[in-house]
Amino acid sequence: MQQVLARQNMQSNKMENLDNHHDHAPIELEDNRTHAKLMKDCMDKDRQLRQLMGEDIQELDMDDLITLEKQMERGLSRVLKMKGRTYAITRVCIGYTSKCAARLCGSNIKIKLLLGYKSKGQNALVLHETLHLNEITALKNQGAFLKEENEQMKHFVHQQMGRGEKPPSDQLVPGQSDNSISEACSPTISQSCHGHSDTSLKLGLPFPTEVTRKWGLTPMI
Repeated sequence: MQQVLARQNMQSNKMENLDNHHDHAPIELEDNRTHAKLMKDCMDKDRQLRQLMGEDIQELDMDDLITLEKQMERGLSRVLKMKGRTYAITRVCIGYTSKCAARLCGSNIKIKLLLGYKSKGQNALVLHETLHLNEITALKNQGAFLKEENEQMKHFVHQQMGRGEKPPSDQLVPGQSDNSISEACSPTISQSCHGHSDTSLKLGLPFPTEVTRKWGLTPMI
């Protein structure tokens, strides 16, 4: 009797284990699918990152290489724009800080001179002239700093032009336009015309057609 009860208990336990296994099987299967999908996405992103760095591109065809090149060009253009913007902001901040420092230095010098002259009982006119000289020196220093800053900005613009980027309109020289290019080329044309006329005079030949048309002359027969 005890053996029969024991076998019945064992069978009931097996049935419960099977039921529990069937209940957890869908959840485990879904977790495995999600994990596999995440691993695949991670591998794809890692491969794309390596390709943007110029690695693992041997198996790409021409279309994939063109797409990758466009992505890199867009990224590089954004980097260059942000670099120029950051450079401009940095120069403005440096210039503002330098101006504030120069003003504070000038105020400090004035206070020291006032205290020194007041303690010594010096003449107020001498104090006034000394303050003016110090202000002139501070302005000269500020002008030298602004000149250096302007040279650095010009160098930056030339670098941008060297990369093939069009300089902004405010960087052009006042009065310069597209017509100046054609005007610069005109002396060469006129010299060539004069050269033809000189040769014709020396050899006793008629003037070339373009010269006669330009000056309204009658061609010689």
